[in-house]
Amino acid sequence: MVDVGACCTPFLYFANADGRFPQHGPNPLEAENLTQIREQAMAEQADLGICFDGDGDRVVFIDETGAYIPGDLITGLLGLHFFRHGCPADVPIPKVLCDVRSSRSVHEYLSALGAQPQSCPVGHALIKSMLRRTRGLYAGELTGHYYFRDFFYCDSALIAVLLMLGIVSREGEKLSELVQPLKRYYCSGELSFTAAQKERIIEKVRRAYGSGRLTEISGLRFDFEDWWFIIRAGSTEPLLRLFVEADTPDNLSRRRAELVDLIVDSGGVK
Repeated sequence: MVDVGACCTPFLYFANADGRFPQHGPNPLEAENLTQIREQAMAEQADLGICFDGDGDRVVFIDETGAYIPGDLITGLLGLHFFRHGCPADVPIPKVLCDVRSSRSVHEYLSALGAQPQSCPVGHALIKSMLRRTRGLYAGELTGHYYFRDFFYCDSALIAVLLMLGIVSREGEKLSELVQPLKRYYCSGELSFTAAQKERIIEKVRRAYGSGRLTEISGLRFDFEDWWFIIRAGSTEPLLRLFVEADTPDNLSRRRAELVDLIVDSGGVK
């Protein structure tokens, strides 16, 4: 059951469907498309802001200060509903699937709540299949897709919204305060490179960072003691995608720079 408190007052913006998207673009992961919801969340002194994508199957969240909360951190926060307020009795193994690009803090946070977090590949079809196969309780993706066992292992942005409303109501803390424990590391965000010889570059990266713990899910993820990165080849475009996380801003800057230099020096990269 989701408890959203005695009163929940919604403020709706651009609620009439218009496929021309006259107010802003349909992708909520692009910062410019969140300008209005950031401003309105602060102007209305709202507890949180909610922005759906064009067809309503993805959702992103803004805290009361207007700050965007990355999708992997929302995956962690959803654990408050499932594990702090009672895991379903028929879940012998409380497994949660986390997009392989997720911060280490998400795994640490969920483990502390009693969950068993597990990395999963990137992609709608792959995540649904793995969630069903592993009998996971729910899954989260950085794109804003959230999947639930009790919704036939499918994704539902609306269920994610209801659960987040319940979490904010029950916990009695501001959303910015709730998410703070998950902000333990420093992330580059996803960087994209146009590269004609993607596989050759990836193999060069593999050789250069072979001392790291390798996870081959949706590309190559290398974990080290105080940082990690993932590099992936786009499936339909000549793109390489890089994501880096480290324990300090200086370490992040240094690791990101050395990886970018390696990728660019490999040639054929824009």
